[in-house]
Amino acid sequence: MVGGTTWPGEETVAESRVRLGRVDRLSVEVVYRPGTTLVSLLVDALGGRPQGVLPHVRRTIRAGLPRDVARLLPPLFVPGVSPIPDWLSTDAAGSDQEIHEALERMRDLSADTVLEGIDFTFGGRVPGRWEPALRDPRRYAVAFADALDALRTTCAPVLRRTRALYEREAERVGIASVTGHIGVVLSQLNALWRLDGDDLVYSGGRIGDHALGDRRFLLVPILSGSNASIFSLDTRDCVSIGYPARGLALAWHGQKPAAESRDALGHVAGQVRAKILRYLAHRPTVGETAAHLNCAPATVTYHCRQLEDAGLLARERRGQSVRMSLTPRGQALVDLLA
Repeated sequence: MVGGTTWPGEETVAESRVRLGRVDRLSVEVVYRPGTTLVSLLVDALGGRPQGVLPHVRRTIRAGLPRDVARLLPPLFVPGVSPIPDWLSTDAAGSDQEIHEALERMRDLSADTVLEGIDFTFGGRVPGRWEPALRDPRRYAVAFADALDALRTTCAPVLRRTRALYEREAERVGIASVTGHIGVVLSQLNALWRLDGDDLVYSGGRIGDHALGDRRFLLVPILSGSNASIFSLDTRDCVSIGYPARGLALAWHGQKPAAESRDALGHVAGQVRAKILRYLAHRPTVGETAAHLNCAPATVTYHCRQLEDAGLLARERRGQSVRMSLTPRGQALVDLLA
């Protein structure tokens, strides 16, 4: 949803761009917003766009919802279409107390504020499934607050465990940012975003083109599921993009993530991409790289495409084969972090 927090829409051929300016000079902040994770979990549980939440987690969340909430809210959501009003966002909340206060404010919203948010979300063309909320707006605002409150209680232990994942992400993004290689991070947010030069391109539905300008650029690690993608593109002071943090499956299974490798290049780019970057000194083909890494060629092709989009890999046809090599930016990254 343009103008508020958004979940990926239905697949379409349309693409939208966020123009970032010079990516190698981009200033990025990583922010911890557990409230965003709670909303992502709720949308998944209510039947909106799947966020990649593990099945046993989804069952636990649904079982923990109040009965009236479990009946009232699911009809508002259908797979592939999950925009929500701004008043449901808890983005500014970082601590448990701040989330509690945000939910209390949600319960106290006036009917007019709730209606204005719904109308703005859908550009004045409110879908039929949301019409019951128009007839009793405050009831729905309270129901959403109650649902998130229940989630906050259900997920509290896991959110405490996943705080370590956030700290790792903050370190990873920080290294990439200060070394001028934030493009490596942006090229692997999730399957719906790709980096094209100095633009982030979204392929999950038409959301309009936007420019960062002089606004802050925030990355929000989401601790819900592997397909999580939440973003806000046209607020006055910032652009924020949420994406799944690494190691989620381990955290939700109650396991501690493995100790982080001291390989700085692998920490920033990921282990597979780090191996590819190092092997590019041999000017290999995709097939040769796949054999060297003992990976499927399709896997190597995917990672190489992302590295190329990030400006780290170049391709050159030589006869019947296509050889790959490091770009100057890629060589600088390897030299700096290897």
